[in-house]
Amino acid sequence: MTMIESDEPSPVAVVLSGGGARGAYEVGVLSELLPTLKAWGQSPSIFLGTSAGALNAVLFAAYADAAPADAAAAIADIWRRTGRRQVFRPIVPSLALAGVRDLVGRLTGSAPLRSLLDTTPLLATLENQQEVWRGLQRNLGSGTVEAVAVAATLYPEGRTVVFADGRRAAGLRDDPARSIDYVHENITAAHLRASAAIPVFFPPVFLSPAMRRGWFVDGGVRLNVPIKPAIALGADRVLVVGTEPVRNPEVPVGGRPAQKPAIQDSAALMLKAVLNDPMVEDLLNLRMVNEILENAGRPPEGIRVGDKRYRTVRFRFVGPTVQRSLGVAAGDVLANRLAGLRPLLDPELALLRALLGPRPSSDDLLSYLLFEPDFVDAAIQLGSDDAKNLLKAVLSAPAPADMFWMTTSLP
Repeated sequence: MTMIESDEPSPVAVVLSGGGARGAYEVGVLSELLPTLKAWGQSPSIFLGTSAGALNAVLFAAYADAAPADAAAAIADIWRRTGRRQVFRPIVPSLALAGVRDLVGRLTGSAPLRSLLDTTPLLATLENQQEVWRGLQRNLGSGTVEAVAVAATLYPEGRTVVFADGRRAAGLRDDPARSIDYVHENITAAHLRASAAIPVFFPPVFLSPAMRRGWFVDGGVRLNVPIKPAIALGADRVLVVGTEPVRNPEVPVGGRPAQKPAIQDSAALMLKAVLNDPMVEDLLNLRMVNEILENAGRPPEGIRVGDKRYRTVRFRFVGPTVQRSLGVAAGDVLANRLAGLRPLLDPELALLRALLGPRPSSDDLLSYLLFEPDFVDAAIQLGSDDAKNLLKAVLSAPAPADMFWMTTSLP
């Protein structure tokens, strides 16, 4: 892991994963952890994210100068007010229109189908958050936030482009080995929409910075959890918040095999592999570098190899402690919303259930798409509970501020 050169104390970075509606879980986690970090004098000043995590990175950066409890309350309120109507246009007419466009395109050879859903409302929703954008610029200008960055994927090259704003962003250099390019410019609503442009479902977004001009899709395609960019920005303590456990459950020896997976199970497994496995590899690599440095007895400032400097980077991962907890919560919410005659009041949710299929196979997929206030509340509560349990264990240690950060172990 490399660090940029600086004579100043290295800051704390928050790195937030993508995950659609699951992003509400991250709000619950940070609502509990940020007050404790502030009490320790370790308030984050770098915020990075992908997709829903990019939105949260901007939100927490915008409220970084507020009391942590007030910031969390304001951000949770924004999530509750961002329903599916604020993200994409009605599903039924959108799918019908997409089908017509696809047929016409095939018959006439005109423009091909770009996506199944129309996210025009999302851009307006993001642009209308004027208090957020003012807060972001205020905190970047004052130095309360030293950098905020969001990741998107450039089409067709498939390179990750990290758009970074703030004083620490100026010294970033591209990372050809990892196919990561950096663009230093003001973060806007268009960047967030590009970072969250889920392939197939959401349309690509055209961005035209001075460098890397082109069409972009969801950053989670290549870099769902931008840990390496956080270190490139100078952080030596990195708080990573994910929406999947970092460890898979053990397979019981001689246990009864699971039932044959449905297509939804296979899709959820593939999605997890794309979004979660690279994060686990980055954390394992970070742990390995830390072990090498510590076993070699290297000084805290690290060692230089060529034009790169390696040093110990302390980290903490926080994510669900129970497999499929967010999926179960989403399934419970939808089951309640569709009980009795309620499908007549909200046929779109009934259609969503029909398209995804029955429980439990569809629960995990549903948790990425269920932009409903009651699921937002459930996800925030799950994140809050997991963070409280972590703090309970850490605060009982002799030196909790040191025990919070790890160097060679994963939860």
